[in-house]
Amino acid sequence: MISRALLAAVLSGLFPLRTPAQNAASILGDTSVDPVMQHSLLPYAGVPFHALLHVAREGETAQTGSVEVWWADPAHLRVVLTSPSFTQQTTISGDLLEQTHSGSYLPRWLEMSQHALLDPVPVILRVHRPLPENSSNTFGGLHTVRCISRDDRPGGITDQMTWGRLCLDEAGTHVGQVLTFTNNIVFSDWQSFGTQEIARQYKLYLRGSQPVVATLTTLETLSETDQASLRLANAKPSKDGLSTMFVSTAKAESLLETAPIIAWPPVHEGKTEGYMIVYARTDRTGQVREASPFNADNPGLEDFGAQQALQYKFKPLLVDGLPSQMETPLVLHFSTRIEDPIPVFSVAEMNQQTIRCHPDPVPPGVLSSGQHAVVRVSVDEHGSIVGTQPSSTAPWNRLLTSWMSIKKSCSFKPFLVNGKPTFYKGDVELPR
Repeated sequence: MISRALLAAVLSGLFPLRTPAQNAASILGDTSVDPVMQHSLLPYAGVPFHALLHVAREGETAQTGSVEVWWADPAHLRVVLTSPSFTQQTTISGDLLEQTHSGSYLPRWLEMSQHALLDPVPVILRVHRPLPENSSNTFGGLHTVRCISRDDRPGGITDQMTWGRLCLDEAGTHVGQVLTFTNNIVFSDWQSFGTQEIARQYKLYLRGSQPVVATLTTLETLSETDQASLRLANAKPSKDGLSTMFVSTAKAESLLETAPIIAWPPVHEGKTEGYMIVYARTDRTGQVREASPFNADNPGLEDFGAQQALQYKFKPLLVDGLPSQMETPLVLHFSTRIEDPIPVFSVAEMNQQTIRCHPDPVPPGVLSSGQHAVVRVSVDEHGSIVGTQPSSTAPWNRLLTSWMSIKKSCSFKPFLVNGKPTFYKGDVELPR
């Protein structure tokens, strides 16, 4: 039988430690969100179900993997994960756990897929009272109108217990997005299931790679026969259980075995010395197998830093004597120099670069007298906008529509340096 320490690890990583009703109704502590949780997330209604997720990279038809769940109640369930290189079956029956697997590494996208279906609510929002946000956001084509979050990060360092965010969809009747250090999940295509409306599509964002789309192809009430099959009298012995544990930066540093000497490349703008945080995920030997940028004092170095993180090796993380995968915020220090700085144009200079630009005007009464709403746009070698961000102190939560309209309504000339088109940035003022 797998040890109780591993059972606790699996439960804390995958499934609620309290009942779904408790999680939805009391832990969140936000009465306007509680009904939405119960209405739009499995298994928060407490109805036994059988579900099958088809998982594939966005834009691809070939199946990458699947997640199948038989759920009687929080203490009796079976989860089967399938991918080309890894499969796992986990059965929980009370305090018994039976687990078998083939393959040596559980990839992040597959684990995130099961989180999307079974337990998407951030740990930080389950154990701390969240803070409401009166802001709107557009991400992955989904417009959200209200969020609750928690942020207690010391010095910007992130772990599961210091940061989390949950946003409702535009109608305010479903969970639209869950964002944590380890997961970024957008929900869509809600359809009826009993008294609930459950998302049929879950888009998983792993920075540095194409999004993964998990589609709920089967969702049905679990039969009494299948419910009975989840009540084990005993569990088969296993000495090779596999789990993924989140560990703090301090814990990961105590296990560090080898780290590369990094020769940082020059940058075109921004800070030349500072820090970045990289999501790092190891296999059971402690070798980093996946890494993606989280944030950095200079975003231009994020992708390079993530590549360097793959060279890190840690001592195996042991859970009651068994090696476990781990995920951690890996902190990297960078020191570099600026070469070929990116041109940055003023509002007047950008007017000279403009081919057309007719963004939505600022709504009346949003800006105070003398206040301006200026957006800095990033323009590639072809003259196409590749990014926008505020560059003034205007109330941007009320100007989102006008801000986002710049990308659709504006186009600019390429900028030539020694006859060669180059990337540049410039300021665009929103019309009143």
